[in-house]
Amino acid sequence: MLKENLEQVQKNINEACERAGRNTDEVTLIAVSKTKPVEMLQEIYDCGIREFGENKVQEMCNKMETMPSDIRWNMIGHLQTNKVKYIVGKTSLIHSVDSLHLAKEIQKQAVKNNVICDILVEVNIAGEESKFGTSKADAIALVEEIAKLDHIRVKGLMTIAPFVENPEDNRQYFRGIKQLSVDIAGKNIDNVSMNILSMGMTGDYTVAIEEGATMVRVGTGIFGARDYGIASFLITNVKVLGANDYKYLSLANIRKNYNGQTGVVLFECDQRGLQTTQIDAFTTAVKDHVVKEYACVLDLKRRYLQF
Repeated sequence: MLKENLEQVQKNINEACERAGRNTDEVTLIAVSKTKPVEMLQEIYDCGIREFGENKVQEMCNKMETMPSDIRWNMIGHLQTNKVKYIVGKTSLIHSVDSLHLAKEIQKQAVKNNVICDILVEVNIAGEESKFGTSKADAIALVEEIAKLDHIRVKGLMTIAPFVENPEDNRQYFRGIKQLSVDIAGKNIDNVSMNILSMGMTGDYTVAIEEGATMVRVGTGIFGARDYGIASFLITNVKVLGANDYKYLSLANIRKNYNGQTGVVLFECDQRGLQTTQIDAFTTAVKDHVVKEYACVLDLKRRYLQF
């Protein structure tokens, strides 16, 4: 089954390249293997895949210990500074550098390990409040600052486009970040190349390829849907969500149901007029104390935390 899935993805990549007049060698497929057991990774490895992507540092490090040593590991999830020391010198590429603060920590650990670390700058090209990444407006300045760090090489850009029903809806964003990469390349900044454009996932990677992606990150399309346990909590009587309000909102109950497992927690606020910033405050508190890393789909009254 996995082999057939992979063959279909590769066929789709080839067809997208043909439509765009590109050589298939220009596009690297990253098999996104988060939450998947090493047996499944091994099956895809045996089919010839060597680029794997993980969202969590600990999970990636555990898999490194058991998987073949010629795998090129890509850190594609949000990276906390206190986790940098575990992956510098071990990853092929860090896709998710979105601040100078994080880049300086990577520099620090790279110096300690006497290595050069290749990174991509993550750009929140659609300006979504629920996504990490520097803004399009700040991207060039951030690249210029990171370029001054001598143990880091900026190899390109990464973006996570919005979750959409129709992949064509993301074409504008893929086109926008491609143009941004061209603009940065045109500045001829020392220690910066824009050879890599990491964009496109299972739902939209063919459109991303048509717009210039050189790396696509495909998980569900290869490994199948992830089995996230879902727990729902209805939060009532919310007045203000501040830094400490996670205690009022029964964090203990969340922890009890969480049990350290991968899952999705749905937080739903029934109070009308709740502001996005208030939801942000609550989810930030929960993230810091429970889920650590997260990706979200957000509207005014509902946020999904994936961990």
